Amino acid sequence: MQCLIKHFKETREPSALAPLPKSGRPYKTTLKTCALISMQVAKEPRLTAWEIKEKNPQLLEYVSVRSVQDILFNDLVYKCYRARKKPVNCTAKGEE
Repeated sequence: MQCLIKHFKETREPSALAPLPKSGRPYKTTLKTCALISMQVAKEPRLTAWEIKEKNPQLLEYVSVRSVQDILFNDLVYKCYRARKKPVNCTAKGEE
């Protein structure tokens, strides 16, 4: 912090305190894409990430199924639901 203050006092440039660009790879999807996915899931809650990708081939052409899953889970906060496993009704060999 002291280095920033010293640099600002010496140069008197506001760019010394400007935020740096974000590191890492930028998102392949836009807010418009997220809104479209959200509308589709609101209409039909049982859609899978694969079905969403198939329904929008031009919009999600370069986006993987895993990225669509991440959008649903992280950005749109939709939970993953799966049918509960049914208990196996086993009978003893002598009983019928």
